Amino acid sequence: MNILIALYRYFFWGGLQKDTLRLAEEATKRGHRVTVFTTSWENPPDFITTVQVKPCGLTNVSRMRHFNEAWLRYLRENGCDVSVAMDRVEGADFYFAADSCLKAFYKRKHPEWMLKLLPRYRFILGMEEKVCGAASPTVTWYISPFQKKEFMEEYGTSASHLQELPPGMNPACVRPDEQRALEIRQAVRRELGIRDDEIVLVLVGTNILRKGMDRLLAAAASLPGELRAKVRVVIVGNNDTGKLETIAGKLGVWSQCILTGARKDVERILLGSDLMVHPAREEGTGTVLVEGIAAGVPVICSECCGFSPYVKAAAGLVTPEPFVQENLNAMLLDALRRLPELIAQTRLYAKQNDFTTRQKVMVDNLEAFYKRKQ
Repeated sequence: MNILIALYRYFFWGGLQKDTLRLAEEATKRGHRVTVFTTSWENPPDFITTVQVKPCGLTNVSRMRHFNEAWLRYLRENGCDVSVAMDRVEGADFYFAADSCLKAFYKRKHPEWMLKLLPRYRFILGMEEKVCGAASPTVTWYISPFQKKEFMEEYGTSASHLQELPPGMNPACVRPDEQRALEIRQAVRRELGIRDDEIVLVLVGTNILRKGMDRLLAAAASLPGELRAKVRVVIVGNNDTGKLETIAGKLGVWSQCILTGARKDVERILLGSDLMVHPAREEGTGTVLVEGIAAGVPVICSECCGFSPYVKAAAGLVTPEPFVQENLNAMLLDALRRLPELIAQTRLYAKQNDFTTRQKVMVDNLEAFYKRKQ
């Protein structure tokens, strides 16, 4: 089977990019051929063929419009057995909805006139409707019940064009045996200059303001003096150092922050941490949340995260919406006081659940679709 995947851009730390790579790996294992249509992928693995187009235009909207047109042209001229869109582009058999329904999200943030008048919003929402709307033949893969509800409410998407996927985290995040986990924890802390008696709060993400970095720093700053002095905040991702320093400096916690930048070994950082705090403003799913749980690290997240039900089942640490900073402050203090209990709960839950099956289900769906076409 020849599988064609549309991905606007590949960079190794991106969650959507990791999903694309794992999908291609699973398909290749089963003997299928994978081609990725993209604007950029440096040094792709040998099992992936890439078709790279240069993005044209001065704005993000014009470049995305050009990418959509180039993708449609490539589909017409070359064809494939089954196609998957990882970004909002037309014409694919399947669309992987990694984010929330943008129409619902934007309506919560902006007045309706702005969404109708500004070209950026008109284009993005127009593309989303072409991909996920009631008239679209594309099947939307969703990974959170919130997404299904919002697509049906905003676009009238039929249930037959919505398929749920399970979590699909990096299997490397599954906690190793305790001796190995302890060795990695000690090594990571030595590398980052963290003492054994210090408590590490970790946040992982590519858009850390959207992930609630400022909320985490405010909660850390609110801790009682002796406990606050023992806390280190480790932020993993492609971060805006200047903005971070400004916010943390005003709160008086900059000296306690460690910025690692984008990492290929997030699983090691997790084993060196004590608590993940992810009070996101918007998070369609939050694969990193189940990666934290699988590593045996308790997680606090906001209710808007698509995977918040897993967090709630593991240790019950979910801040309700609408978000209130004082709720997070109180939850963080309580979690740190009950840390051994929460660690035990999380590790028991992780042993009883498998968060690595998404790509297998995706390829199962592609194979079933191709079989029906034949």
